[in-house]
Amino acid sequence: MMMNGNDPVKTTAFVSTDEIRNLFSTALSEMYRRETPLYGTLLDIVRQVNESVLAREPLPKQRVDAKGESPRLGVERHGAIRVGTARELSNLRRLFAVMGMVPVGYYDLSVAGVPVHSTAFRPISPEALARSPFRVFTSLLRLELIDDDDLRETAAQILSKREIFTQRVLSLIDVHEAEGGLDAARAQDFVAEAIKTFRWHGEASVTRSTYQRMHDAHRLVADVVCFRGPHINHLTPRTLDIDAAQAEMLRRGVCAKETIEGPPRRKVPILLRQTSFKALEEDVQFAGEEGAHTARFGEIEQRGIALTRKGRMLYDALLAKALDTRAEAGSTSYPNRLAKAFESFPDDLETLRREGLGFFRYSLTDGGELTADPITYEDFLPVSAAGIFQSNLGGTAQKHLAGRWAKSTFEAALGAEVLDEMRLYEEEERASLVAAHARLGTSIASALQAIVGKEGIVEEEDMAPYLKGARYGCGRALCVVRPSSAEQLARVIVQCARERVQVIPQGANTGLVGASSPDDTGAQVVLSLGRMRSHCEVDAANRTITADAGVLLHELNAALALHGLCLPIDLGADPSVGGMVAANTGGARLIRWGDARRHLLAVEAVLFDPPGEIVRFGKALRKDNTGFDLKQLFVGTAGAVGVVTRATFEVHHMAQQTATALITPSSDEAVLKLLEDFESELGDFLAAFEGLSRAAIQAAVGHVPTLRNPFQGDTVPPFAILVELQSRATTAATGLNLSKLLGDFLEERFGGSVADAVLGRSDDLWRLRHGIGEATRLLGHPITFDVCLPRSKLMAFRANASALIHERWPHLAVVDFGHIADGGLHFNLAWPAAASPAYDASVVREVRDVIYDMVVNDFDGSFSAEHGIGPHNIAFYRVHTPPRTLRIAGRLQSLMDPARVWGGADFGPREAA
Repeated sequence: MMMNGNDPVKTTAFVSTDEIRNLFSTALSEMYRRETPLYGTLLDIVRQVNESVLAREPLPKQRVDAKGESPRLGVERHGAIRVGTARELSNLRRLFAVMGMVPVGYYDLSVAGVPVHSTAFRPISPEALARSPFRVFTSLLRLELIDDDDLRETAAQILSKREIFTQRVLSLIDVHEAEGGLDAARAQDFVAEAIKTFRWHGEASVTRSTYQRMHDAHRLVADVVCFRGPHINHLTPRTLDIDAAQAEMLRRGVCAKETIEGPPRRKVPILLRQTSFKALEEDVQFAGEEGAHTARFGEIEQRGIALTRKGRMLYDALLAKALDTRAEAGSTSYPNRLAKAFESFPDDLETLRREGLGFFRYSLTDGGELTADPITYEDFLPVSAAGIFQSNLGGTAQKHLAGRWAKSTFEAALGAEVLDEMRLYEEEERASLVAAHARLGTSIASALQAIVGKEGIVEEEDMAPYLKGARYGCGRALCVVRPSSAEQLARVIVQCARERVQVIPQGANTGLVGASSPDDTGAQVVLSLGRMRSHCEVDAANRTITADAGVLLHELNAALALHGLCLPIDLGADPSVGGMVAANTGGARLIRWGDARRHLLAVEAVLFDPPGEIVRFGKALRKDNTGFDLKQLFVGTAGAVGVVTRATFEVHHMAQQTATALITPSSDEAVLKLLEDFESELGDFLAAFEGLSRAAIQAAVGHVPTLRNPFQGDTVPPFAILVELQSRATTAATGLNLSKLLGDFLEERFGGSVADAVLGRSDDLWRLRHGIGEATRLLGHPITFDVCLPRSKLMAFRANASALIHERWPHLAVVDFGHIADGGLHFNLAWPAAASPAYDASVVREVRDVIYDMVVNDFDGSFSAEHGIGPHNIAFYRVHTPPRTLRIAGRLQSLMDPARVWGGADFGPREAA
């Protein structure tokens, strides 16, 4: 060694952890092949299938070559072992650290009846994975899940006496930790010693009777407790076509599983698919007695793209749908149900990227084009892992073992934190974007500024209002551009198309499903229409108004009011003209006046194909039956087919009389009876019929200081109805007095369908209605549902859904209100900040799944009544929209946007175009 001052400096070169991992993986594969000859057959099958795929299919070969994965395919393996004690698990962590492998992901398999929880030791950097993608799925036995107290104690005593590591390998681990590495000789020694921990032991450490007791508790308990070490129970090579591999297994007489675990066959594989032959029955010596044990098997896997949290939510929902035995006739087998359910999952890379369903690694070509390559999923699926355990340990499901979530206990045994696999993928994608956009961002912003001027580009420090939605959606943007005319906007579209940069059109950003918000990749351009507001023309004689996309609703009505006119779309928000068309805005008075679609006569828009073409569909006419009504393509489609730059609406004369009442119905059944009576007797005047629950009224009064309880004695009824009558005729002209008409109508029904009623000033009662939304947010974390049901089923849904929430999630407060007359219901919940348990996003996802399933499948309703489709609810759109509808919508969208690089939502599969 050399001297540096007073400190010795070691010059011995350490072998890299990647090289040690590669040496160990190779040695383990050779050992397992000697122990389990069928493993050699699997390797031969995988080699043959991979060579065939690469020879006949150019796309997989291009991807493999581009990512440099050809060498990786030949050596890639994952293994699986099971240990019995915290000490064994902790020392395994130390052993794998020598190979550059860390614990990633927590898997609680007790929910599938397997008494273990697990993690995967693997390398985490892209460079390390490229050099040696070896993983070991490692499970720790949960003795507390053994019901028999005596058996549990016996198992603990047996495990406490065994040592699964050689003293030599433990000393080499100490050296690695103390010195920071191993030289070549020690690395070879380490591999030779480490392999001994994973070898098969043909002699059990217990008697046959003890083994049988363990076996009766669970086959896996016997496998972990009754042997001297955690023999490797399978070693898995990677194939490019698992269906072909399974077919070849069967052709060669290998007893393969009937069902491939994981998602169905797809053009773009996602996550992980696995198949295997069933566990071998192997001779074992039990303390002088002969016997047999089944544990080890052979497995093949196919890996696909890693899914984002949003993608996993959709995956989980579709998997649950496939597992539902209430299948359609003719699709009763699980593979058929699985394939049918996953028709709703996009099957092309560009759609997966655009919808934020998959993770991608970005780079910039020498020509300045941003490219995206899918990131391979490096981890495991809890359902797949549990399925492999179950099917290979006996073919029939074991009894369900009740287990509690115990990640913290597992980490305590491990002696380290388990890394979140999702965060690793997110960091990898974000790092690649940062690097690419460091080059791309300046160039695209400069090019767009040349089009719109400096005032049309939002500085980074001022971007915040454009990045966060009114309720959902908070991301990052490459830049925010604000054109002032359709011509400028068209040039922006052309420039972004040239750069293949995704554009997110944004009006007033008041939408509630995240459709106008960028994602968190920082790769999108936000196209704000706020400066497009120079044109607002009223044709009073024609009762129409034509306005630019950036004009706000209140500005529209201010211009109309000068002529005694209005656009009677009543909202708590103040959307823009373009946003109202894109979202098909409705509101509280829809029952009388209709939605944005009902009033729309013409649109001007900029198309995506060809990029930047300005088109005009429709005229300021109420009758124009000249073929396809193409303006309707832009209504309710969230900017997916083009950007609306101007619109013409039919408008109405302002109401001259208004009468409003807050009614207490005598029962739930009386609500629909009252609606029928209002429509049959006062239908020409009925403008609103709103329902308010007791909790909603109490929330509004309790949290909005300017509101007061309109009911006597501070009592609040279980349910109230806000009714409004409107007339465009004056009392002087017709002799009609709406207030008296309403009062007489209600008086006739007192003691029948009406228990009580408050007639008051319209503004006061509507302030109570509009205060509910803000009050719900003040109650705690809001969980909102904008649903629509047949009117005849709405009150029954309220009762059933409320009862379900109170039974399964009693800590959640139901704060519902709705339009009733049009079937709309805001079935909103609040998770109080002080509630126990604390807010949990996974529970919220479960609540959404359950409620939306009830709305759509049990009550023939819609999961999105008037807020439209966006990133917040696109997963539910995929699940609850019939495949044929998705295909047709996909064709239409692809016709208008073949490259699928515009807008925040995909309405159908790209390949359908």
